[in-house]
Amino acid sequence: MGLKAVSKEERRQEEVYNALVAYTMRKGYVPTRREIGLATNLSNWDVSNTLNALQARGLIRITPKTPRAIVLVGYSFVKRVD
Repeated sequence: MGLKAVSKEERRQEEVYNALVAYTMRKGYVPTRREIGLATNLSNWDVSNTLNALQARGLIRITPKTPRAIVLVGYSFVKRVD
């Protein structure tokens, strides 16, 4: 999908980023931090640190203290009606 991982930290970032994209494509909205942790088997602390790293790289934007406040930069999702 998005990133090519090299280090352990980069692999974690790739896993979280890909989980964000997959969840958003499936549900039509971004997951909560807790849902990201469940999908990736990461602690809340690891999820938060990884999200901050992704934001520093410009791949996502986060609005503090707001649920589901992650924006995938460069993605535009349209919910399909079957």
